[in-house]
Amino acid sequence: MEKAGFLAVNNYNAVDSNGSEWTIVTCMLCGTRFAVRVRELQQACVGILPARVEPLRNSQGQMLLGSAGTMSLSRSGKALNIELVNGDRFTVSLFAVRELLVRRRSHCQIVRIPRKERLLPHPLSPSPQLRIQDALLC
Repeated sequence: MEKAGFLAVNNYNAVDSNGSEWTIVTCMLCGTRFAVRVRELQQACVGILPARVEPLRNSQGQMLLGSAGTMSLSRSGKALNIELVNGDRFTVSLFAVRELLVRRRSHCQIVRIPRKERLLPHPLSPSPQLRIQDALLC
């Protein structure tokens, strides 16, 4: 796994499309700034609901621009997994995120989960033959 970014605490809030103000944590992934709402992040840490990962724009204050992915608790319960809509996946230690939320640390490292390569058959390999017993009868 390779380093891909970090999660950091902020001293400012962001406004969503409805005009509501939210306390956020900045998520930097591969050079792009995202935001995660603190309330949703706390729920994700306990496994209640996944948190939204939203693009962050800084033109006239901090603006949340909709969902770009989700952050949810891993199966082992030791990490938070981030999955973006483009298929990129990342992970961050749950212990580090909890320390970030109680302000014992200012940031924590995010690493990329490698993509699984789909094994496609070689173009010159023989294609599997359909047998009569494999055919579906309509």
